[in-house]
Amino acid sequence: MKNYSAKELSDFRFLLICKLESALKQYEEIRRRLNAYSYEKDLKNKSESSKNSEERERLSYSANRLKKYLNSLTSSLLRIENGTYGIPGIYNYSE
Repeated sequence: MKNYSAKELSDFRFLLICKLESALKQYEEIRRRLNAYSYEKDLKNKSESSKNSEERERLSYSANRLKKYLNSLTSSLLRIENGTYGIPGIYNYSE
């Protein structure tokens, strides 16, 4: 495992923060769009109902994927802040 220099970690931290900000904006937009759909709108027109349900489902999957990505970015930033990024953990492979 490679030991990263302070400069490398600083550069990587900057990239992670940029990605985190971008992903947060996308996540907020998806959540806003999901909240805009209401079941009352679906009930007005049955053909629109199916289309809206599909869109809500697609947006929900996208939001879940982005949430996992945000958690991963946040975890990486935390490891950089703690000085543990790139240090292997202790694993028990005897099981």
